Parts: sequence; C-alpha cells; structure tokens
Amino acid sequence: MMRRATSPFRNVRLQAGAAGLLLAFAAGCNGDGIGPTAAATPAADSSAAAGDTNAVAPDSILAAPDTAAPLAVDAALVLDARSPLPGLVFGSFNMDNSLFNSVHTGAVRGGGLDASNILSLLAGAKAKGARVVIKLCNGADSFVKNADGTFSLTKWKSLVNRFASVNLNPYISDGTIIGHFLIDEPHRAAKWGGKVIPQATIEAMAQYSKARWPTMTTF
Repeated sequence: MMRRATSPFRNVRLQAGAAGLLLAFAAGCNGDGIGPTAAATPAADSSAAAGDTNAVAPDSILAAPDTAAPLAVDAALVLDARSPLPGLVFGSFNMDNSLFNSVHTGAVRGGGLDASNILSLLAGAKAKGARVVIKLCNGADSFVKNADGTFSLTKWKSLVNRFASVNLNPYISDGTIIGHFLIDEPHRAAKWGGKVIPQATIEAMAQYSKARWPTMTTF
C-alpha cells in the first residue's frame, strides 16, 4: 500500500486558496461590477498595531517552506488516457452497448459473458468509445458458491478459465477493458454463508487472472 506524506503548510494553502476563490466569486457577483464606496468600507483595525508584540505579519505562515515529500499517487487514481474518451467512466451494471453515449461512457459486464460473445461485446463498446469492467465469473454470486453458501474458489476458477483461450490483450492495451472485477463484497460474511472470503483468497484470484492476462488490472 502506498503511503502519503502530508504537510500542515499544504493544508493552510488549500484553505487559503478556497477562501480566495470565495472572495473572488463574491466580488464577481457585485451587481454593478463596482467595488464598495469609501463610506461603506470599514475603518482599519488598528488594535494590533500598537504594542502587540504577538501580532503575526499577514500571511507569514504561508511563507514557510514546504519541506514535505511530494504526495504519492495511487496507480488506481491515475486517469486512463488510452481510450478515445479518457477520464472517469460513468455508467452502470450490465448497460447495453447501444446505450453508450457522451454521458454514459462505460459499464460493468458480467452475466451472460462467455468465450463466444465477449470479443463482439468489446468491439461494440470500443466502436462507441466506451470502456468496460468485465466480471468473468458469470456475474451472479450464485455461480461461485458451495452448497452451504460459502465461496468456491474452484468454481470461480472454472468460470474464469472459459476465457483462457480468448485474446483480450488488444482491448486491454487500448483501454476498452478497464479491468477484471474479481468478486463483489468479499468482506461481507452474510453474503458468503457466514464466512468472509479471506484476503489470501482474493490475492490468489488476482494471481490467477494475471497468469492469463498480465497487464489487466484486477479489482
């Protein structure tokens, strides 16, 4: 996990910047575009001018050098610029390709995906400039559960293995595929027969996916 270094001076700058924006907005909203008259301007506060040895020079705290290390950036937060429509994807689960447009630019697709139709689905999404998160275990959790409701890694691998011979690499490389959605809510015991899916199992699932598609992000 990447750690971030922070600085108290950075927070002060952000607060000062926000205040500056609010002030600029207020000035811009003045009805006649003219600043306040001399009569409307309050007299200067001279209370700190005489004998106040504790007074701080304006903005002196902002002058302190920022010696903190630069903020680290998680790879997952970096916008993917490989697609014709880079940036954040807006969409929903199981959105059909025909519904993609300049607003709805992606979807999570899982149920009904198999080796015979995934490439045509990806080609259709690419033609619309859309991007897709794929869930290769057939969507519904019921497909990867044991009789007692617990998670079955064996069933999950079997479903993912249906795509082992499918060449997804062109769609991974051009950004049409955002990544592989391994499983939903592994931490929620009530969803998995009263037992959470261990983190070690999630790592094993990611490794299984990476063994077939090394450059495909896993979620």
